[in-house]
Amino acid sequence: MTRLSRRLQNVEIKLFCIDPGIYSMGYAYWHTDDPYEIPIVGLVKSDGKKGLIWNQTAIIQASKLQKLVIPFLPYIKLVLCEWPEYYGQNLVATTNKLCFMVGSVARLFPVHKFQTVTPMQWKGQLKKDVVKRRIIDHYGERECREWKADEWDAVGIGLWKMGVL
Repeated sequence: MTRLSRRLQNVEIKLFCIDPGIYSMGYAYWHTDDPYEIPIVGLVKSDGKKGLIWNQTAIIQASKLQKLVIPFLPYIKLVLCEWPEYYGQNLVATTNKLCFMVGSVARLFPVHKFQTVTPMQWKGQLKKDVVKRRIIDHYGERECREWKADEWDAVGIGLWKMGVL
């Protein structure tokens, strides 16, 4: 039984947030609209298999997420997924890959439950360390001590949606 499935037993999920990534994808979810509820967080990590091209890895990542959420899909009310922004010519390939990743994730959810949000929308010009500090200030160091990498942005997206980031 996965970390996610242990916590979901026919319980409504008000908000499920995703920070997509081809090699590491963070998620966070809340059962209530209370921004002080500690979210459940997790990472979907690539196995790092040699010989796969990026789009194959993206599809595998989406499939892993699907295995986690599909049993609980009827209980998820809203999904927010970060949509990549284009910042310059040298990042075109990265932006395109992330767009493909978001599309692979979007297909898992009914269209009326899935929304995208850009980094500029949810965090503006804030850097990752500033977002992390604000989240720690909101929940407390002890509650966040085991969170990793892309989990922080997934939590940040959720707190933005609830109006506290």
